[in-house]
Amino acid sequence: MYIYNIMICLGVPVRDIFELLVSEATHLEVKPDIDELCRVKKSISSSAASEIGIPKIDIVVNIAKAYHGKIPLAVASSGFKSHVLASLKENNILELFDAIITAEDVTNPKPAPDIFLLAAQKINCDPKKCRGFEDADLGMTALYAAGMQAIDVRKMPGYPHSKASDRSVLLDIPNTTTSDSSN
Repeated sequence: MYIYNIMICLGVPVRDIFELLVSEATHLEVKPDIDELCRVKKSISSSAASEIGIPKIDIVVNIAKAYHGKIPLAVASSGFKSHVLASLKENNILELFDAIITAEDVTNPKPAPDIFLLAAQKINCDPKKCRGFEDADLGMTALYAAGMQAIDVRKMPGYPHSKASDRSVLLDIPNTTTSDSSN
């Protein structure tokens, strides 16, 4: 049950993950405060980012730079707004976007289409004329639901794929991010 929940949480806002985990923690006599969990997670993430830096995903930077000035651009991320803004700034692409939408801006997170529909609205673009670049299955589902063209950046050359640690407990879980039917 827990492995399944971890897998479906890829691309889900942190608040929603905490709500799911707390709701399933039936053994707890006192439920932790979700707002406090989010504050602690945000603090730990910020500390880690300042210690080891914010990762740069070159393919995403290249996509933003290629389209900047040619069409309106928006970010639609399930991350905390402060983290998204810090990442865009650190990667020197913050100024390339006309709108930045995060899970904090919508009621229904991915896989609902709301975040992408709001992004399209903010850049005054018909969702059917939008192309979304996404790195999570829930985001791909949300793009399809929004009626947008969906590009899975995980399948693009140059997307970083980290090798799992030999000690990872997730090594036996089949890869669900590719459509390779030869397995």
